Amino acid sequence: MSATVARIAEHVRAHPELRRVHVILHGGEPLLAARHRPARISSGLRQALDGLCDLDLRMQTNGLRLDSDICEMLVRQEIRTGISVDGDRASHERHRRRANGTGSYDAVVRAVQLIGSPPYRRIRVWE
Repeated sequence: MSATVARIAEHVRAHPELRRVHVILHGGEPLLAARHRPARISSGLRQALDGLCDLDLRMQTNGLRLDSDICEMLVRQEIRTGISVDGDRASHERHRRRANGTGSYDAVVRAVQLIGSPPYRRIRVWE
């Protein structure tokens, strides 16, 4: 992570016309590695880019590990977050099964409701 952050900052310094950098944490599941890894990434990026440009930091998640503790961290770190949902229950369950074979639709709907609730609404990526 530190090498990637350093490379992004190097690129911004080489291109001073850049006023904003967009970074999206996705691919696999960003919350699998560690619950608060996005906070460490955010802090590193913000420190490296301070005074160089603005940071638009986002995360795409399946929502299964999303809870109020993580949502509070996302608000503090200003990480706008989207939740992947593949349509209605039947469509979603066709492609998004847990390792034990059970579906994840109900848990994802709960995550969408949580991040859409008033304390966290400002970090969701949909309007």
